[in-house]
Amino acid sequence: MRPPPGPGHAPGPARFIARSGGRSRPLRCLHTDPDGLSIVMFHEGAFLQWPGLLRSGLLDSRTHLLFTFSWNQGAGQLRTLRGRLEQAVAGAGADPALARDQVTLLMNSEREVADARAAFPGFRVLHFNNAALLDEESIRILPTPRLYRAVLNSKPLAFKRHHLSRLVGGTLFITYDVNEPDHGRTARVVLEDCGPAGSVRNQPPERVVALLNSSEVGLILSAAEGACYASLEYLLCGLPVVSTPSLGGRDAFYDAANAIIVEPKAEAVRDGVALALRRLREGEMDREAIRQEAVARMAGFRRVLAGEVARILEGHGRRVPDGMAWLTDLLRRDSKLREHRNFWVQEVEAA
Repeated sequence: MRPPPGPGHAPGPARFIARSGGRSRPLRCLHTDPDGLSIVMFHEGAFLQWPGLLRSGLLDSRTHLLFTFSWNQGAGQLRTLRGRLEQAVAGAGADPALARDQVTLLMNSEREVADARAAFPGFRVLHFNNAALLDEESIRILPTPRLYRAVLNSKPLAFKRHHLSRLVGGTLFITYDVNEPDHGRTARVVLEDCGPAGSVRNQPPERVVALLNSSEVGLILSAAEGACYASLEYLLCGLPVVSTPSLGGRDAFYDAANAIIVEPKAEAVRDGVALALRRLREGEMDREAIRQEAVARMAGFRRVLAGEVARILEGHGRRVPDGMAWLTDLLRRDSKLREHRNFWVQEVEAA
């Protein structure tokens, strides 16, 4: 058996071109080799582009597609995605079994795994929380003074429910410019009306880490979103999390030693922060232990991804890479594997 390059390497000319926003580039692959075997990871939006993916020849016996998702996927949403796939396959005259064999769905929560298996019978569906693709080496506990009781790191959008923090006192808001529609769950929020002790906008990543470390507790107050990078960033900085009940997968990293789940009421959030501060003082919560457990859970999810890549390679008689060194290399080059997840792809065509 001739050993090809390991995952993450792309010898030879690219097989596919990705287009987005009027720009074109080679489609990024987790693995590709001279014999044409490719493993491609897409992130969410490309799942809506099935007709174009099929026209490009992307879905064939040599190409395996892995899909991750940003937002919580309910049972109804997953059935809609399955319907779009079936329509595209039928319209292209393709073999329905090919999609079942070549597509893997990577879901952020156990609930989504169950719903996806029901909506996509026969497909590979795995529990892989994509927040595990953060770079834990760049998000660390720092020896800085704790100036704020709590921090809420999020865009100023209604579904983030900043107002639930108004009774905490001493809260820092880290926020960003947005381009989402200004209505419904993405309506703009006037953060000053929520009573923060401080607010900063559009900080570089290293400054965000420093600001997280200037706080005692991390707040995450939305009812639903996705894997939620901010929540895991708190844990990696040793901050216990006060969260409301949620859909989307962030609670995959929670346990009694690092999180307090409270009702979506301002009084409950205030009391949750006070309880977390008491547990820190009394040693029931420990910042180093919080970080270590978060890193361990990230490693568990990464093993799921690495194992799926190994399964595909073995099935094609390829060499299976040792451990997760190839994945770690990709993470070091891009902390969220953004490019290799092919974000914001609007169209794919053969090169």
